[in-house]
Formats: sequence, structure tokens, C-alpha cells
Amino acid sequence: MGFIASPLATWHFLAVPYEIIKRAIEQRRSLTALLDEHVRHFSPHALGRNMDALQVGLGFQYGGTRALTPLPAGGDWLLFGVADLRDLTFNKDPWHPGPPGQRRPDWIAKVEVKA
Repeated sequence: MGFIASPLATWHFLAVPYEIIKRAIEQRRSLTALLDEHVRHFSPHALGRNMDALQVGLGFQYGGTRALTPLPAGGDWLLFGVADLRDLTFNKDPWHPGPPGQRRPDWIAKVEVKA
């Protein structure tokens, strides 16, 4: 007999990272996760859905690495799919608001939670 994932199990799998990110935004805490095989240290700023209704988040990545280009010394904005994050945990770093004087990008079509 094979394993069959129930819709409830799938919902729970996606709900846990969403709730962690939501709590981090509300409490202004930073997170660490694996994304695209790179460790990312980031402060989440917004959570919602893209045009395809997939859960996405916007954060300011201040540490770790990224795929295509090196992370600038001061950090950079990060748009991520919630389902793409692995090993998501709170860390002890301070929450980063992003570059001084720079507005947060509006890359999320439907914002559900924001800092």
C-alpha cells in the first residue's frame, strides 16, 4: 500500500512556513532558510500572493549567498516563493529595514501581511 498525501497534509506543509514568516513580520525578527541551494539570512517585510495566486514573500537579504550574483555588501531585496524555502528558522540577528531612504519594492500582487 502506497502513501497518499491528503489535501490537509499539503495545506499543513505550506501553512507552517507561512505562519513562521507571518510571525517574523509581526515581531520584526529575522530568518534563515535554504533557497535555491543557498543559505539566506533575511528580514521578511511582506507576505502575500503573486499574480498566479502562489504564496510569496518579500524580504531584505543581509547575509548568506545567492545564485546569480554576489550579495552586495549592504544586502538586497529578496522575492521568494514560500513553498521554495527549506529549513526555515528564526535566527538571533536584528531585523533589517532595508537600505536607508529606499522604499520597499511592490513586487507582491496581493499583500496579506506587511511590516
